[in-house]
Amino acid sequence: MMRTRRRFAVNVESLEGKALLSTLPILTQHTYSQVLVQIDKAAGTYAKTHNPNMFDAALAQISYKIPYGHSQLYPTWQADEAIYNPTVSGSGVQMVQQIKADLRNYVLTAIADGSMRFH
Repeated sequence: MMRTRRRFAVNVESLEGKALLSTLPILTQHTYSQVLVQIDKAAGTYAKTHNPNMFDAALAQISYKIPYGHSQLYPTWQADEAIYNPTVSGSGVQMVQQIKADLRNYVLTAIADGSMRFH
């Protein structure tokens, strides 16, 4: 007895959707958590060394861990660096809070507009 083969109609739109999903960059919770820790570590080093160039270089390296982060997020972080003023108490904490807020907003926006997946 011969088996009847099922035929499936291939829907181009569904294939395009699957292809699109497979090419989206993915940010994992683990990477996101690591980035937060690395920001704190870089800020701690900055507080000890008072070397803005070293801090900026650390942020540049960290930004590469986020999809499109170096080109889209890092310039914002560079602007955030201006928040720190060694003569103003608490400005370092405020700067780090802003850097983290910008990271969170960037990730949420990228997820919402479909340019990144998060899991």
